[in-house]
Order: sequence, then C-alpha cells, then structure tokens
Amino acid sequence: MSFAGRRILIVGGSSGIGLALAKALDRQGSHLILYSRHVDRLRADTHGTFADRHTLVTGDLRHPEDLNRLDAAIANAGGLLDGIIFSAGVSRPDDIDALDLERALDTIRLNLEAPFRVFYRYLPQLLKRPGSFLAGFTSMAGDRGMPKGHAYSAAKAGFDRLLESLRIDLLDRGITVYTIVPGYVDTPMSAQNRFPMPGIWPPERAAEHILQAMSRGKQVIRFPWYHSLGMRLLCALPDRLYWWLMHRQRSQIKIDPHPDEPLRWPSEP
Repeated sequence: MSFAGRRILIVGGSSGIGLALAKALDRQGSHLILYSRHVDRLRADTHGTFADRHTLVTGDLRHPEDLNRLDAAIANAGGLLDGIIFSAGVSRPDDIDALDLERALDTIRLNLEAPFRVFYRYLPQLLKRPGSFLAGFTSMAGDRGMPKGHAYSAAKAGFDRLLESLRIDLLDRGITVYTIVPGYVDTPMSAQNRFPMPGIWPPERAAEHILQAMSRGKQVIRFPWYHSLGMRLLCALPDRLYWWLMHRQRSQIKIDPHPDEPLRWPSEP
C-alpha cells in the first residue's frame, strides 16, 4: 500500500503514536485531517508548517456535535476519505475499594464507543473508495483481564472484536482493516504508569514499524515482538494460574492522572 496522495483522517493525532504517524505520513505525501482535543499544541510545536499543509480540527469525541465540525473540515479538504486511523484513547485504573462508575463508563466511552461513532459515520465514504482502509489501536491489555483494568481491558477487547468483525464484513468490499496492538511505547499515556516498562519503544519507531507492516499487507500488527510473545505465553496459562499471577501483580499497577486528564483519582504511595 502506498500512502502518497491519500486523504487520511487520524483521530488522536496530536500526541504519542498518532502524532508520530502523522509526521511519517506527511513525509510520504499524504493529505491529513487530524482530529484531537489538543491540535492547538500541534500548531505551536510545528511552527505552522505542518498545520499549513494539513487540516487540524479541535474536538472532543464525547461530544457528538463536535463531529459536525469534522464533517465540514473533511468536505473542505477535498471530499471523500481514503483511510481512518483511530489512535485516541485513555488509560485509567479501577480500584476495587474505590469504585468510580462514571470514570469507568467514560473510559469505555472514549476507548470503544468513540471508535463506533467515527467508523460508522465515515465508513459510507470509504465504501465509495476501493482500496481504502480502517485502522484502530487496541492493546495487549485486551487479550485477557488485567488487574485494575476493568474498563480499559473490557473496552480494548471490545474494540479488537469490532475491528475483526468489520474485517470479516468488508472482505469483499475493497477495504482493508488493520488492528494495531502495541506493547509499551513512550507516549503521554504510558507516562502515567508508575511501574516498570522494559523494552519500551519510542513513538517514531512504532510509527515506522506500523506503516511498514501496513504496506506489506499485515492486518494484525502486534509489537514489540517480545511484549507480544510474553502476552501470548500468559494467555496460554491455565486460568487459575493466570488469575493468581495477575492478582499478585495488583500492588504494582499504579497509574497517575495525566495533567490533561479531566477526571481524577487518588495517587497511590
């Protein structure tokens, strides 16, 4: 697959892997529409040059009316999309002794409901563009249940199934569906973690790996290989052994709120 000249929507393209992908696709000659709550920072960080070449739209995925501005921006950018990359998401802990239903539901809203909103809204455009694609970021935390990961693991597992179901239904429609399953990558999301993350990748390396894999036609992209292998081995364990091991890890799972996080939770010592 060539990305040159393609009109691609990146949801969550102002930081982390989404931003690294945007910069890599910019170098390959793609026409980008970036949708994020913080695209103003992208304008400042790139000193206007990147923003002048592409379309930047500020919006919150929790507010359906914000997508109306995205509709207008896509139309003004020249018409139909050739691809969608959904890289937005949040990671928050769920404490069994301090349950927060609203925060858990908001985590599901951003990690699972929002991809439904975006894909269902723009899939009709892609159906008119044979050779187009959908791509979404799930997580190895969706492979099995994770300690303190009630909402996050559930939402990422659901997003993985959404992508697979779309892939099945679109096999004969000329649309490729990519499932991107990263391990630890140095992003604002992983910066919240207060536990060891061995073998963490820089986002630029992750973006290069993803685009190369997509170009080769690989539709399920798991990386780094050692994180993927480790998770595969954990998934192969008998249930009771896996549950016991993960239970023993609970005390190590500490996630602090990111400065941009609108919802808060107590920091653990």
